[in-house]
Amino acid sequence: MVARSGRRRRTQRAVTRRRIRILVVMVVVAMLGVSAVNERPAVAQLDVDELAQTEAEILARQAELDAEIAVARQGVAEAESALVRAQADRILLRRDLADAHHRDDRAAAALRSLAVQRYVLGDPRIDDFVNEILQERATVEPAIERALYAQVLEEAIDSADGTDAVLDDLRDRLDARLAEIDERTAELPVLRGAVTVLEAAKSATDVELTAIRDELDWERSLLRRARLTGRDDGTDNSRPVLAVKIDNVTQARPQTGINQADVVFEELVEGDLTRLVGLFHSTGSDPVGPIRSVRTSDVHILANLNRPLLGNSGGNPGVMEALRASPVIDVGALSPIAARYFRSPDKPAPNNLFSTTTDLWAAGQGSEAGAAPPLFSFRRPDRPWGGDAQPTSGVDIDYGANFVSYRWDATSQQFLRSQGGSPHVDSAGAQVAPTNVIVQITGYRPTVFAQFSPEAQVEGEGEVFVFAGGEVRTGTWRRNGPEAPTRYLDTAGNEIELLPGSTWIALAPPGSVTVR
Repeated sequence: MVARSGRRRRTQRAVTRRRIRILVVMVVVAMLGVSAVNERPAVAQLDVDELAQTEAEILARQAELDAEIAVARQGVAEAESALVRAQADRILLRRDLADAHHRDDRAAAALRSLAVQRYVLGDPRIDDFVNEILQERATVEPAIERALYAQVLEEAIDSADGTDAVLDDLRDRLDARLAEIDERTAELPVLRGAVTVLEAAKSATDVELTAIRDELDWERSLLRRARLTGRDDGTDNSRPVLAVKIDNVTQARPQTGINQADVVFEELVEGDLTRLVGLFHSTGSDPVGPIRSVRTSDVHILANLNRPLLGNSGGNPGVMEALRASPVIDVGALSPIAARYFRSPDKPAPNNLFSTTTDLWAAGQGSEAGAAPPLFSFRRPDRPWGGDAQPTSGVDIDYGANFVSYRWDATSQQFLRSQGGSPHVDSAGAQVAPTNVIVQITGYRPTVFAQFSPEAQVEGEGEVFVFAGGEVRTGTWRRNGPEAPTRYLDTAGNEIELLPGSTWIALAPPGSVTVR
């Protein structure tokens, strides 16, 4: 893939990015009315507060769901209990009904049969029964005897009528129980379905809560992570940024400390050469150098770092006056700490001035230097970059007298830097290999203090290429004022997040960049 900085490239419109990218979580958020997490603000605390609020909302919703589930389950339990009772009642009623029928068939019917056989049919088999009664009641007249059996017949008929009433009552009660069973049987699936829906909603909030807490852990970690690298390495974030101006001509190489810097800016200077501004914060380098002079570009580059320290070899009067008027604190060789600098016999002057980051930080103690601010948004290494990211093998930058290349190395997961066709190595022999590379298309114009010295225009906006993880994203850099942070935005206007690690920023002139 080849693209030049001055060419407008077609890209698909990036999908608006949010922290929680899992589709099911997004669906659950929409379903439950939980507010989504928008793009990451410049200060991580804002994200932590927003995520904590979202967590609280989800927990409150879960409490509501738990209460609703408890009520729904109680309704199911009551319906199931009522169904069991109705079914048991049905069994008992059917047994009673059978018993009543049995009594009707064997008792009342037998009595009626007895009376009918004696008085209607004159069945002689009844004589024994009659004789038994006559023995007990010898004086009973036949008329009385007939009356006695008439009474027996009447009682038998009444008994049969009573059994019919019992049967009717039992049938009515059984019908009522059968109707209740039908009602409960139809009701239970509805009640159980309501419980299932509520439990599914609760499960969905569990998924959302897990994702939110996972993101919250990451955002909270960003509050303690090193401001310039995003690494969780115990860096003291109250320490100020120490910027060191480092030479980059052939006679100055190999340099010392460039692989220990958290961030390195590469800027164009006179003669189409480049110099480096190394930002030290999480680590230092003893020694560091070769250290060279200040340019007005440095004042503008560093103004938004909350009063950083700047190690340098001095500069022309106009530049030094601009430095003193800026929020950048001078700890250079022309300041009262000159004794903290030394010349190395291994290189020719003026490319042999060195110091140590330990001495330069010590020199800044008691000054108005502030704690390092966050420069970038960092993404989790286990998350895809997304958006309009495209695979890349690297980038070439032609400054004129200095040709720079970065090439992606999948083994180390870094971009290997070369200069003039050779690997760019430090004094320890290690090749420069940042985790991230930002190519910020930057205009230059002559500084008012020296017409031959270009000054980087780092306020305003312009095109940017951001490289990380073997991919590149194209967007816009934007800086709204001298002390405002530089924001790197994708085509949808969202922050382009870097991977935790070191970053080199090329302030490349228009037309100098080829993306591979």
